[in-house]
This record gives sequence, structure tokens and C-alpha cells, in this order.
Amino acid sequence: MEMENNAIISVVDIEVDANETADKKRSVAWQHFTVLDSGFSKCNYCSKTYNVAGKSKGSTTNMLKHLNSKHKSKICTDRTDKQPTITDALKKKVKRPFSQIRFRQKLIKWIIVTNQAHRIVEEETFLELLAEFSDEAFIPKRDTVKADIMKAYIEMKKKISEILSILSCRLSFTHDCWTSPNGIFFLGITCHWITEKWEYQSVLLDFIQLKGKHTGINIADAFMNTLTDFNITSKILSITTDNASNNDTFVASFTDKHNELTLFDLNSITFTKDHHVRCFAHIMNLSVQSFLSSLLISLPINEDFELEADPEDYVEPNLTNHGTIISKLRNLIKKIRVSPQKLQKLSEACKILSIDDVKPIIDVKTRWNLTFYMIQRAVRLRNAITTISAIDKDLKRLLLEESEWEAMNSVMIILSKFEKATKHEC
Repeated sequence: MEMENNAIISVVDIEVDANETADKKRSVAWQHFTVLDSGFSKCNYCSKTYNVAGKSKGSTTNMLKHLNSKHKSKICTDRTDKQPTITDALKKKVKRPFSQIRFRQKLIKWIIVTNQAHRIVEEETFLELLAEFSDEAFIPKRDTVKADIMKAYIEMKKKISEILSILSCRLSFTHDCWTSPNGIFFLGITCHWITEKWEYQSVLLDFIQLKGKHTGINIADAFMNTLTDFNITSKILSITTDNASNNDTFVASFTDKHNELTLFDLNSITFTKDHHVRCFAHIMNLSVQSFLSSLLISLPINEDFELEADPEDYVEPNLTNHGTIISKLRNLIKKIRVSPQKLQKLSEACKILSIDDVKPIIDVKTRWNLTFYMIQRAVRLRNAITTISAIDKDLKRLLLEESEWEAMNSVMIILSKFEKATKHEC
């Protein structure tokens, strides 16, 4: 099972023997202290001693402070045993002969990790930069870069498939859907498992562009295709999703497809709705949003007062003369954030009132914890916000009343409990 534990995650675990490290006594302090049999170290220039066998376990911090304070002239300021800097390490690195293959691999890795466009390899300034370091490198064209990336993807996919195939445990899955800003619908599928050493592992199996209607049946087809592609249909234990309505259809459709495919597979389980786990964080998000939307306020009917239309606002569509305190606060903060002049005035007010000069936070509907942070920051900036709003026509009509600020304090306390629970569970 060596491949199971080592091959999947690109993380190098380096274990250092603490006793071996301590015994080397590499600190400059040991040049000026003598270790006594009693477990103490004694200064060579005075009678000061320090316990190096107790909780400090050989720490030289106090010894160095003593030397700097009492015997500074004894310490050589031009140390030769100091830790090397990154620059020093790079300078001392053994120079290897240039390799075009290794260069291509590093180039592809850099493009992937930093999310660069393929055309970067044809940018004149990029080529000029590389020319400063090497005149041996042959820079591939963007089509070659794409081909290299696809080759790396196929190799990694094969590697992951081999690892999953030899696992003796069952696998759990999560999936989620996104619509990109340009209207493309994607499905992400992640696989999770516990190794024989009780180490948690996870890997992204697929990120699929879904075409057609975003129905649970289409999602089930794509999900099943991925599991079949990796030959792990018999290893499934559970699937975790959010509470979108199409996931109920997804589970029903996937159950039929999976059980039909694995009917005669003795290693497989009969998948049922009990193997469907609903995301705790998403349930919490829906609960908090429902709570926030209930914080209604009456809006003046006869005044020119209207909350800005925003798809992120928690405003019930059937309420003509009501909104939420959250919406009111959000609109107030938006007006401050979009105006450099208002932000400058807020900054000046913070300095005058001795408040931390920080920027207000704006939230988004899909992340309730950002609403908590928005309220928390607004309460923190309350006096500064009140000060600038009192003399600003646009802000004055959105300024929260005393009772509303008190409500925000209460909401903040309640949401802090949810935040604590989220951090504990997620």
C-alpha cells in the first residue's frame, strides 16, 4: 500500500529527530555557556545559569538575551554559523546542465499553478525575460503548451486511477455545480477516503462542462460516467451534496443507474437514499439566511426612499413597504465603498475618533459568514459611519437608527455562534 500513502498528494513530509537536532547545539550561545551535570548551563563570563533540561528543552533564547544585555562585547557580530538565506541557498545550488525537457516541465507547471494563459509563451516581454537567463531554451508555441498540459493531465489521471484501484477501503464523494460568469455550467467531483494509517485523503476527480438542462438526471449521467471512467463504481460509500432540488432527482437517478450496473458485483453495495449526505454547511447557510430575511423594517412611504435593487439583497418580493435591516445596512456600506471621497471621510473620522482605520466589508448572499463579518465591521465602525452620514445626504437616509444598531448587535452575537460551529465542523 506504499503507493496509496505516498503517490497521490504532492506533499513531502520531513521528519526531524528533535534529540539529534538539540544535540548538535548549533546556536552561537553554546560558545559562551558551559553545560553543567545538573541540567543547567552557566555563562562563561559570570555566574548566571539557565535551565536547559526542563520545559525549554535546550532553548537558547534567554541565553542569547543575557549575552546581548550583559556581554555584548564578547559576541562576534560577524557570525559565520548563521542560517543561510534563500538567496544564499540558491547561490550555493549545484548548477546542472540545461535540459530542454526539464525546462518544458517546469514551464508547464508554472503555467498551471499560476493560472497563466497559454499565449503567455508568445508574449514579447516574457521571451525577453527568459532570454536574460538562458539562450539555450526553446520556447514552445501556445498549441504545444496546450498539448503538454493535456499530456500531463492524462498521466496524472492514470496515476490517480491506479491508486484508487488498489485501495481496500470504500470511497466517499462530494459534488457541486457552478455557473461561470460567461454562462457555462460546470460540475466538480471530489473523492475522499481514509488510508490504513487513518490519514484523510481527497482528490479532484473531474471538472466537467455540462451541456443541456441542469437536471438531476444529466448530473447523474455525468457522475456515473466519471466513476466508470476511473473504474470505482463498486467502491462507493456515500455522496454529499448541497440541498438544491435537482440533487433529489440526481440521487434517485444515480441509485437506479448504479444498482443496475453493479447488480452482480459482490464487492459493491446497494446504493440507497440513506447513502446521500446533505451538506451541513449548506443547511446552516439556508437556516441563517432565513433568519436574516425575517429582520423586517418599515420604510417611509411618503419619502423618496428606495433600497437599491440588488440580486444579493435579502428582500422579500411581496413586501412593498418593508425591507430588511441587513439590506439597509448593505446599501449604506455599498454607497460608502463605491465612493473614494466617502471612504476618505470615513478614514479621517476613524482617526479623529481613535477607531481602527479599516474598510467596511460587503457581503454576498451565498455566504452568510460574510454577512456576519459585514455586521461585525459595521458595528466596529458605527461611530465613524454615524459621523460622516450625518452630513452626507446620500448616507443620511440609510443610516441605521439606534434600535436598528441594537438589533445588529444582537444579530452579531447570534451569528457568532454559527461561525464558531462552522469553524468547528468545517
